[in-house]
Amino acid sequence: DRILMEEDPQPRLFAELTEFLKAIEVSKENAKTLTIAYMVKALDHTGTMPELDHCASCGKDMAGLRPAGFSVGDGGIICGNCCDDKVKTNEGSLIYTVNFDIINILKYFKNEPFSRFEKIRLDDRLSEELMKILKSYMAYHLDVKDLKSEFMTF
Repeated sequence: DRILMEEDPQPRLFAELTEFLKAIEVSKENAKTLTIAYMVKALDHTGTMPELDHCASCGKDMAGLRPAGFSVGDGGIICGNCCDDKVKTNEGSLIYTVNFDIINILKYFKNEPFSRFEKIRLDDRLSEELMKILKSYMAYHLDVKDLKSEFMTF
């Protein structure tokens, strides 16, 4: 309702939703992980997936480089130079420190089917960090915050 245009059919996103619900039914203890995976897939299907391969600020290819942060405002990972510049100019209020694990998890969730996630359970610290970043990203880019449908407390 909040991330799609009215009357805009999205059969792929609907299919992902049904797979998500099936996975939750099979593996309730992985609900947090599955919810994060669905959020990533929803962002991907709606064309609002964060940039994970290039610096979202300057466009530098990040292959083999360590991202310095995740900039919500810029829309993805950022390189060390851009991160330093944003911190110096006080534009860093929506920059999160990230590691390769987070970037690899986001890419994995984006590319793999839900059936692969039924047996995966993210570490609580990592899932909390991912949820915080994704909720902040969705609030900033999609104006989606404080959803009535949030059924879990993280």
